[in-house]
Amino acid sequence: MVFCAHRDERRFYLLSTHLAHVAAGAAERLTHLPDGQELGDAAFLAGLAHDFGKYTGFFQRYLRTGRGGAEKQHAFLSGLWAACLAAEAGLQPVRRLALFLAVIRHHQELVDPEAYLVAPRHLAGDWNELSQETATRLRLLETQVADLRQSAPAVARSLALAARHGARLLRARGLTAPHWLARDWAATLEAFLHDWVALYGELHRVWRGLKRQGEGDLAAYFEVLSLFSALIDADKIHAARVREAPRPVLPADPVEAYRAARFGAPGNFMDALRDDLYRTVVSRVDQAPAAQRLFTITAPTGAGKTLAGLAAAFRLRARRAAAGRPVPRIIYALPFTSIVDQTFAVGEAVLRAA
Repeated sequence: MVFCAHRDERRFYLLSTHLAHVAAGAAERLTHLPDGQELGDAAFLAGLAHDFGKYTGFFQRYLRTGRGGAEKQHAFLSGLWAACLAAEAGLQPVRRLALFLAVIRHHQELVDPEAYLVAPRHLAGDWNELSQETATRLRLLETQVADLRQSAPAVARSLALAARHGARLLRARGLTAPHWLARDWAATLEAFLHDWVALYGELHRVWRGLKRQGEGDLAAYFEVLSLFSALIDADKIHAARVREAPRPVLPADPVEAYRAARFGAPGNFMDALRDDLYRTVVSRVDQAPAAQRLFTITAPTGAGKTLAGLAAAFRLRARRAAAGRPVPRIIYALPFTSIVDQTFAVGEAVLRAA
């Protein structure tokens, strides 16, 4: 049986191939971060699981005929499958919840996990007593699981193929494949189809534990965002059949070259103020410990924060590269849309002068 992920007019694209490419792409996007191997493995899992729900006959018929009801939906079922794989791989409970949330919302924006979680005692009770939305979701899952049981051997073979293909793609990128890929995919699938209700309830226990701890760990918050971002970026790029553009090679310190070409010695008080701010920022950045993660610049309007900030970013980037770490991107987040054009013009001039 052939399972497909997308179609382009009359051409169909294999689901196992799509899962493998998205998994490897998501993992590659996070390997440069702290704890990159662990986070990359989690991102690989997210990519491998994100379209699992497309294995149902409901989705496959929809893909071929264009007709289908709610049963063709795939994200929520895929999120539970991701949580299952995470549990079997021995990932921390918080990371299982993060993967669940990233996968179920990979076609939408992130939301509070509580909107989707159900307490185990409610899952064990009468679903008719739950909210209509929750009861409908549970019955839909039940129908999809029953459908998957009918084609479980073929689904397991496709999952194993996706895992092997994904491992090859990782090795081609110089990355290490997760140890948990070597598994009995038929047994894993069977366990999931049998135990999905208990698995769903366990996610609620994890969430309640986090709530009791208060606001939770800021690192976990950024991990969710990282997994979500890596997944949707890799998914959209591969689904659109877009070749990923190579990153351009940027000079190590283009701001200094721009200043040398554009400005001379300070001619008035404001020039002196901007020059002092620039030199102070550069000096502080060069002297900062390698482990320092946050920096701030506080100065009045017109004091030259744009150039000073760019200089700091490029110097920190160069320090990471010199230490043998992957060269990071520089992301400029603007507080007001009114200064977009102005800031872009400065950045463009800096790069053109290098």
